[in-house]
Amino acid sequence: MLGRKELANLDLQKQALLLESGLNRVALQAEVQSLRSSTAWVSNVTSASRRLAPLLVVLAPLAASCWRGVPAVQTPGSAG
Repeated sequence: MLGRKELANLDLQKQALLLESGLNRVALQAEVQSLRSSTAWVSNVTSASRRLAPLLVVLAPLAASCWRGVPAVQTPGSAG
């Protein structure tokens, strides 16, 4: 059986661990909040790319043809 001194020591250790756990919880919450604010732009970029994807599908071949100097649309009978 534990004596009073040992029980008091265990109680102090328990209180210290509870305080440390509380501090760790607060620090973790602060880090999560910082991470959320640091990565908020990612959702903005992905949503913008989803909105622009159909337009890019149309514009990409046109841009490539302008870059290479080749007509975007070739009609039958016209040699490129």
